[in-house]
Amino acid sequence: MLSQFSIKLIIINSFSAKINSYVCDIGDVESVNNLRTTVLKNFRKLDILINNAALLFPAPIEMGDDESVQRCVDVNILGATWVI
Repeated sequence: MLSQFSIKLIIINSFSAKINSYVCDIGDVESVNNLRTTVLKNFRKLDILINNAALLFPAPIEMGDDESVQRCVDVNILGATWVI
């Protein structure tokens, strides 16, 4: 299982665009908060964020162990809200 997911951040200033790519474990709120701090420190604001992280559960969810189910929830649901 991948432990980190790429998040592409696109920062647009006036008439020029700055595009950066960052790696972040979107299923870990501390990692997301650290990324937010880094981006805002470097650019002061974020105009566009593309979150392309998701996990697919390979079997019916009731067949999964608690850790795998929680990881899917952390990445697919909570992670999507943590980046806002």
